[in-house]
Amino acid sequence: MLTRLPPARVLHEWDAICTDLRKVIHLDAKRSLSDVLGQAIAGQLQFWRVTEPSEAYVATQVTRDRSTNRRTFWIIYAGGLGGGIRRMRGSMDHLMWQARKERCASVQFQGRDWRKVFPDFNASFSDGVWHYRKAT
Repeated sequence: MLTRLPPARVLHEWDAICTDLRKVIHLDAKRSLSDVLGQAIAGQLQFWRVTEPSEAYVATQVTRDRSTNRRTFWIIYAGGLGGGIRRMRGSMDHLMWQARKERCASVQFQGRDWRKVFPDFNASFSDGVWHYRKAT
């Protein structure tokens, strides 16, 4: 199950969010923990609590391409207790559903090599990072 956290709720769950996401946020050269909290409270990043099939927190952002006007559902951070490949794929199914609900044309994320976990995503490697994309 995917539960949207309103911006005002993020501060109340920040300790739990940090427990799950601290490691991936520290890998991001563009944002610090305080930057992420500020963007969440301002509504620039959307936080989700995943309770089934895994236990995790996810931060997302919807962007719009200026030239095509298409919306992209970006998974910015994800972390927690994945519970194995099947459960992680189940959690991704919830995120894909949410992306379709928000009328996004695709879901994208970047990070390490997740090709075995998400083989249905188009994967490419550039700038030292894996880039994943899948049409909704």
